[in-house]
Amino acid sequence: DAQSIKKVLLDNNKNYDMVVHTAGPFQGKVKSPNGVIEAAIDSGISYIDVCDDYCTATAAKTKYQRRAVENGVSCIVSTGCWPGVSSLMAKQLTDSVLKKHTELEARDLT
Repeated sequence: DAQSIKKVLLDNNKNYDMVVHTAGPFQGKVKSPNGVIEAAIDSGISYIDVCDDYCTATAAKTKYQRRAVENGVSCIVSTGCWPGVSSLMAKQLTDSVLKKHTELEARDLT
């Protein structure tokens, strides 16, 4: 729930720059509260998620936009995993392989 998440964000003597919500599930949660975005906004911490469900993303934007603006918090809803996060993972793997195998070039990995 939002209160538990908010407690973690505020009570750990940490200075969080952003909450990246990838846990889901996001599908079919139009009427369910998103405790993660709510806690991030209330804690003044920027938020991003990978929600790929149009209706849920639209509902979150509608519900939390005003509150985020009032609290000066940036929120990016619905970045998606495919191709967003999967592309970043592929890039990280490619960079790792190229670092270990200096005889290779990026085109060798395609």
